[in-house]
Amino acid sequence: MTSAPSRFGPGRLIRVLPAATIFLAIVISTMSLVLVLNLRDETMRAAETGLKRHSLTLAGQAERSFQSIYLILSSIGDHLALQGVYD
Repeated sequence: MTSAPSRFGPGRLIRVLPAATIFLAIVISTMSLVLVLNLRDETMRAAETGLKRHSLTLAGQAERSFQSIYLILSSIGDHLALQGVYD
């Protein structure tokens, strides 16, 4: 009794295996690329948020520094005016 040829014989497997390997490599590469791009976008957004926060903090500190300088110069001007020194 002879057996019927199998659908998945050795010849068919040899032809399908390289194609399946290439397909899996393409899928893995595509997913890696998508994940890297997504991670990059998230990192850029986080860095932008951090920079905005630092910018606001530095702006506040600079404003307080200018207020201090103005107060010192105003105080010096008042002191000189009391001493009778004018421009």
